[in-house]
Amino acid sequence: MLEDIYGNSFKRSGMPFNYIRNVGGPETLMAIVLFTGHLLLNLLLTKRSLFQQNIVKLLPRLALIFLLLLGGAFIVQYFEEQYLYHGSNSYRHSLTYAFARGGKAIIHILVVYVPYLLLRELIIHYLEREHGHRSFRIWCTNHLTAGATAYFAIFFFAIFFELLRIRAFMVVYCYAIPPLILGFYVCLFAFSRHKGAQLFKQKQDLLRYLTQLQVLVLAFDLWYVIVMEAGRHFVPFLIIVTLIQLIAAPTMAWLVYNIQRSKIDMLQGLQAELGQTQASLQSLRAQINPHFLFNALNTIYGLALQEGASQTAEGAQKLGEMMRFMLHENAQEKIPLQRELDYLRNYIHLQLLRTQLAPSIRIDIQLPEEVPTADIPPMLLIPFVENAFKHGISLEKPSFIRVTLTVHEGSLFLDVHNSIHQRSGEDTERMNNGIGLVNVQKRLELLYPDRHELIIRAGVHEYFIHLTVQLN
Repeated sequence: MLEDIYGNSFKRSGMPFNYIRNVGGPETLMAIVLFTGHLLLNLLLTKRSLFQQNIVKLLPRLALIFLLLLGGAFIVQYFEEQYLYHGSNSYRHSLTYAFARGGKAIIHILVVYVPYLLLRELIIHYLEREHGHRSFRIWCTNHLTAGATAYFAIFFFAIFFELLRIRAFMVVYCYAIPPLILGFYVCLFAFSRHKGAQLFKQKQDLLRYLTQLQVLVLAFDLWYVIVMEAGRHFVPFLIIVTLIQLIAAPTMAWLVYNIQRSKIDMLQGLQAELGQTQASLQSLRAQINPHFLFNALNTIYGLALQEGASQTAEGAQKLGEMMRFMLHENAQEKIPLQRELDYLRNYIHLQLLRTQLAPSIRIDIQLPEEVPTADIPPMLLIPFVENAFKHGISLEKPSFIRVTLTVHEGSLFLDVHNSIHQRSGEDTERMNNGIGLVNVQKRLELLYPDRHELIIRAGVHEYFIHLTVQLN
């Protein structure tokens, strides 16, 4: 049976045919070569994005992989079509022809693999974007990849067992299911990008996604009509299938979005609670020494008043209020916004005591005396101001700090603008630049997902931060 299918060309050329040598072995070798090349390419390219790699170092390695694939394709083509070289007067011509056939096969592989690489880079760029729905995007991408793998695995299985010759199977699997799957992910992406039900309030975006879904479905319908040469009697069938696709895709996407969104929100809530618990434990461990220091500060405050050192007494008083805040309010999950601002004023007052004798330092602080009733996590704002005083003040060089905080319509707006001075190599704090800001960014992502905006612009001599938080 196999010899009749594959061996006729060999027999006509008067050559012996062996299935293992001329078909099974070469095909197995080609599968191994392709799989090995795929693994090598992934090991070479998946460590980082393709656009972030050194192309000069990458090209020789890609050339070696290409030669490996070319050699495998040459061997396969030579043994599978050995009858073509039988009786050839030119051995060089035979080898050239074999290499040409192998190169053609490699070009076909590259035609498939290059779009795969481009798609991969787009997916990596899509996932690495900072956005509140990053976890959901990763979930969608993972399931889309798994679904595409399963779909094509079944497709090749159907080709192998000749199931595509069954007209009903081919129509359903090749023309009805793909637009349903793609439409499902288009709708799922739309819901994740526009936070579910809010999409229905944005008419232009909703119309755009519905148009994309309709074009997608109708494109497959047109493809079906052209390829299958369907007549008028297929029009009712196409209308029914199209309506099912247009209704089923958004419905399934809506159900899946709500189920997965609730799970992700629950996990993020648990993560936030865990972070709060760890912070509380650290605060409890650190309370013994602050109590001692707090009592010592009260003693210093009394001595300063007796000696007439009013500024020293005032500084000790402000520092004592800050320590009281650290002992009591800092252990709570949320505190009144007014208490956070009081702590901020005390910190700024202590810094002004240090810088008031330096005429080259300009400090402009605009904080509201009273703010609307609202709660905020403790120590959320101080890292931005602390960073400004830490890196923006020099007693020897001109320096400036501008801090503006406003609350309007349930949102808090904080702007911090300061100069930058390079630290010396002996400064122990030089290696800790930005750690506090990184931590507060993580807190904002956990406590205010999709409810905050943080803009940071760092220049050579200036640093600017803008923070918006929706309090309600």
